[in-house]
Amino acid sequence: MKATIKKISLMFLLFSLMGVGCEKEEGEWIQIDSLTLNEETDIQLNSIFSSNNNCLLNFQKDTIYHVIFNQNELRKFDNCNSIPEIDFSKYTLIAGRVMVSSISDNISSIILTSNKNNASYNLKVSILEPQGRYGAIGYLYFWKVYPRLETIFEFKLLVTKN
Repeated sequence: MKATIKKISLMFLLFSLMGVGCEKEEGEWIQIDSLTLNEETDIQLNSIFSSNNNCLLNFQKDTIYHVIFNQNELRKFDNCNSIPEIDFSKYTLIAGRVMVSSISDNISSIILTSNKNNASYNLKVSILEPQGRYGAIGYLYFWKVYPRLETIFEFKLLVTKN
């Protein structure tokens, strides 16, 4: 009887330790807040990353995002508008486009989280689908500036609807 209780206790202890080990491997997801640089930069980025920009390049897919780590990468997205100067030694720009099924949909939130244990970022873009939507394929553009992000981390885009 005592041997059985010891075995059960030992098994419980081992399973508990295994659970703790799994939590450490997954790690904690921490939200990274976006930044506002200045009004002029915001206006320029809004004009570049919009459906009204006929000069916007590298956005051919229905849902896509780009993580921009330097000024040369930013210049590759627009061949005819003024490109703002951003200090990429301090900042990272993420820009993208999501396909939606209604022209009345809009982006309700963009949340970036990081997990240092598994060297990854999750970019969650939430789409608000209002009642009485008019069904028509459309595209929503977005951009956010963040403190300098790790270039070696993996990025994942998660699009949710609410």
